[in-house]
Amino acid sequence: HFYDEQIKFAKQMPVRSLEVQEAEKKKSLDKIEEDYKNDTYQRDAIRKNFLDTYKTEQQRRDETVNNMIKMKEDGIKRYEAALEKSKADKLLDTPAEVLQPFSVEENIPVFASGVEGGKMLITENPAYFRKDLPKYIPQFMVLYWEWVSDAPMYGGEQGAYYRKMIEQNFPIEKLQAMIDK
Repeated sequence: HFYDEQIKFAKQMPVRSLEVQEAEKKKSLDKIEEDYKNDTYQRDAIRKNFLDTYKTEQQRRDETVNNMIKMKEDGIKRYEAALEKSKADKLLDTPAEVLQPFSVEENIPVFASGVEGGKMLITENPAYFRKDLPKYIPQFMVLYWEWVSDAPMYGGEQGAYYRKMIEQNFPIEKLQAMIDK
């Protein structure tokens, strides 16, 4: 959706009329002629470079839109390929950890462990919820904790120690046992 919004925004960017742009182009070419009237070699090189790289605002806008569309399509293909690989590796029933945000760069992995900065992907499974239980009974729970290694108090080694203690000793099974009761 991010790219859809960016594409929509780029398509709506205003452009000046071709007459106004051509007048500005002519003014720039005249300035090159004036500035380099005594150096024909330099003038011709600068003029050629200007004309070779010149694009109308419409052309630049279309190029921007096309680049964004390509980035979106490339990113989706990359994520679909990673999902197909996970499917082939029979990993679809294991928790998925993805990197945020959506990236089209090949050197950034789609799936990564929490240590590598991945975030667990959670999807709702409607078959999990029991319809016979009253609505006030919890049927799922989200457990989240965070630590800051450079915090003045409980950071660094102390923060790592507390993280380890929670991960090793917190009775998560007791919380799980409370669900659906």
